[in-house]
Amino acid sequence: MFVGNEDELADIEDTEWVRDQILDDGWGSDVLVHYEEFEAGHYSFMVGENMKYLESLVHLISKYNPIPEEVEAIEQDFNQFDLD
Repeated sequence: MFVGNEDELADIEDTEWVRDQILDDGWGSDVLVHYEEFEAGHYSFMVGENMKYLESLVHLISKYNPIPEEVEAIEQDFNQFDLD
């Protein structure tokens, strides 16, 4: 979960409650693999001045949804062509 502590639509108390419900109901880290709070409002995650959360997001995507080796091989083959 990426949480903005200045979010007026999904305020910090609600997001903490959701986090705690997931963890306390036995789902644990199988469902909630990341929780991070940012100095941000609701729209900051789309059009914010500071998009630093994207670094964590890319890391998590790479960790939990890696690119299969066969796709990487196809991409390497494709990149050999000069398309300019």
